[in-house]
Amino acid sequence: MNDPALNSIQNIEQFTAIVEQATQRHEAFAERFGLEPESLVDLTLNQ
Repeated sequence: MNDPALNSIQNIEQFTAIVEQATQRHEAFAERFGLEPESLVDLTLNQ
C-alpha cells in the first residue's frame, strides 16, 4: 500500500493487524453477497 498519509504508521504492528482484519472482513462480506472482492492491488491500479 502506497499512501503518503499512512507512511508514518505503516510500520506499527497494530496497523498491520487492523489492515489484516479489515481485509478478512472485506473478503467475508464479498463472499456472503456473491461479489468478487477487490484487492489492494486492484485499488492502487485504478488510481
